[in-house]
Amino acid sequence: MAHKILDDCTGCGECKNVCPVSAITGEIGKIHEINPVRCVDCSVCGMSCPIGCVIDGEGAVVIMVAPQDRPKPVLNRISCALCMLCVDLCRFKALHVKLPLPRGEMPTEIFFDSDKCVGCGLCEKECPVDAITMRIVTRC
Repeated sequence: MAHKILDDCTGCGECKNVCPVSAITGEIGKIHEINPVRCVDCSVCGMSCPIGCVIDGEGAVVIMVAPQDRPKPVLNRISCALCMLCVDLCRFKALHVKLPLPRGEMPTEIFFDSDKCVGCGLCEKECPVDAITMRIVTRC
């Protein structure tokens, strides 16, 4: 079931800014709304809500989690088929290839930018060869 935004919403727009599938609509200062058809139940909206007014499909409030403390994709480069699905899916360009490529050449590696990742897990969920695992990664 899709997430919902409670009437406590102040319309700050944080949830809308981080939704990986653009399922959230609303104007600044007004209660936002989640399109239940588009919602992929990733909880990023709730993890980003500063006042805790997002509930999951079970009705539980989604707790705020700092971006650096959320699971991030770890790519198994041996299993990766370089199909580029994860690159195409990532609205925030956290997964990307180095461009431009020489004419006629295919990408040989997918790169990850942790600072751009919102931790939605769509890349892991949709990877056809299970080459992506979401993990909490600590920086040294």
